Amino acid sequence: MAPVAGGGELQPQLRAGPGVDRLVRRHRPDRARPRHRRLSLPSARGGEVSHRPARAAEPVPHAVVDGALHDDQPLDPGPTHHQGVVSAKRPVRRATPLRKPVAGTPAWVMPVAVVAGIAVLIAAFWVIHWYTTPLPPKPLSQDTTTVVVSMMTGLPASEFDAVGQGTANNLIKPVSGTKLLGSTGKPEVFYLGAEYCPFCAAERWPLIIALSRFGTFTGLQTTTSSSTDVYPNTMTFTFRKAQYTSQYIDFRAVETTDRDQNPLQTPSTSEQKLVSQYNTAGSIPFVDFANQYVFTGATYSPDTITGMSWQAVAGTLQQPDSTQAKAIIGSANLITAAVCKITGDQPATVCASATIQNLEKTLK
Repeated sequence: MAPVAGGGELQPQLRAGPGVDRLVRRHRPDRARPRHRRLSLPSARGGEVSHRPARAAEPVPHAVVDGALHDDQPLDPGPTHHQGVVSAKRPVRRATPLRKPVAGTPAWVMPVAVVAGIAVLIAAFWVIHWYTTPLPPKPLSQDTTTVVVSMMTGLPASEFDAVGQGTANNLIKPVSGTKLLGSTGKPEVFYLGAEYCPFCAAERWPLIIALSRFGTFTGLQTTTSSSTDVYPNTMTFTFRKAQYTSQYIDFRAVETTDRDQNPLQTPSTSEQKLVSQYNTAGSIPFVDFANQYVFTGATYSPDTITGMSWQAVAGTLQQPDSTQAKAIIGSANLITAAVCKITGDQPATVCASATIQNLEKTLK
């Protein structure tokens, strides 16, 4: 369409011409199409757009200096180099998938598990302890005990002289105090020990041998030290029911506990004061010779006789060169020398020997 002089438009007319496929069809007139498509422009007169005269330039108000602005007033955008706030795009948080609720562990499970674990450990300890603890031998009959005691107390004087101090440790120390007298008024030898103690077990052998040179024992019984202590099941004797008679000394023995550490005997008040005075460490065995000499501990090592029977130990004492004779008879000679000191070297048949006299000199 093209504008006409009167401001109107030409009416389109249909004419025959080639169609879309460049063919002229009968009875189908085709619309004439321009070769160049342009935007339609308004007519020279009726389609002109009126223009208003240019508006005078106005100063741009400042947002701070000029105060509040009206809606139709432009706003100074400010310097072009101002820093704007860049909004960071927040990452999209994925929704946590719902989990199927799981039932919590009951509160009683943990304490029960701990108690059960401790019970298992304790049971395992006792099982191992039971299997590894050696069983004590049965005590000897009274008749056999009498035979063994006779073997060890019937040694000839020549054997004591042959051994001398042997391998025994001289633990005897002089002390000062009121002379201790026994129930019959004689100088008293006081012994404090316990049946479970392996050092007491070792020391009873030389103590019985030495005191038998001044008197006679009856009622001695065999026993062993504790199965769970060092040097377990050391063969020995007990004084718990023993009786001793002598014309030179009194003997008082206190066995505080049995081999399983059950209470047996208790020292008297005066005896406890004596122990506290001369045995501040509270060690056993403790032997007091009339408050003139004392010693604590064993004068030889218990492993010298550990694992041996009573008969075997008594048999080795018949041999002065044996390890057991040097330890046990040597200890008996030291104890004999201390007893001779408190009896005034009585009896002479025992105390006058060169061996005992030499040992007395070591007891300062």
